Amino acid sequence: MIRRVEETPIDFKPGAMSTEGGAQIQQALLQQRQQILTSLRNHPSIGRMVINISSDISKWENTPEDIELRAGDTLLIPKRANFVMVTGQVNNPTAIGYIPGRGLHWYLQKAGGATPYGRKKDIYVLRADGSVVPHGEGWMKSEYTNVRLRPGDTVFVPEKIIGGSPIWQNIMGVAQLMSAATLPLAIGGVL
Repeated sequence: MIRRVEETPIDFKPGAMSTEGGAQIQQALLQQRQQILTSLRNHPSIGRMVINISSDISKWENTPEDIELRAGDTLLIPKRANFVMVTGQVNNPTAIGYIPGRGLHWYLQKAGGATPYGRKKDIYVLRADGSVVPHGEGWMKSEYTNVRLRPGDTVFVPEKIIGGSPIWQNIMGVAQLMSAATLPLAIGGVL
């Protein structure tokens, strides 16, 4: 992903914009690229695999959850989290104590809400089990902001990707997702 971000041209076309305005936007795009690259380099991929097991082996024995460990593999059973992370483009990125029944909107407000640079329409929840609850097209806004969170979940508000081609915007969006996916592990003391 780092190589793709580095090699993908920003492809900004200023159009009728003044030379000075175009230069400022070009500089902002370069700065945004550098921030994403720094984040990716600071949170390297660790090859995490989430499996769901219970104390009753017969429920998961010989199922896809019955993973064979090999030399060098590590099995980590994390402590149950008692918080929800709210991060990305929010006014106060933080861990908030989990309160049963509270939704995404409540936790987002406790973190001060999204900044002007946050893409509110693309907020997503990274579940503690590794699954993602995206803000998909089928969601009504009120339904999505009421998504009930669970202990260990992370609410992520992505940064607006300014200018550039659709390919550039997609790559930058995926890079943000990848760097955000390591946050719960870092908070839990795994990284």
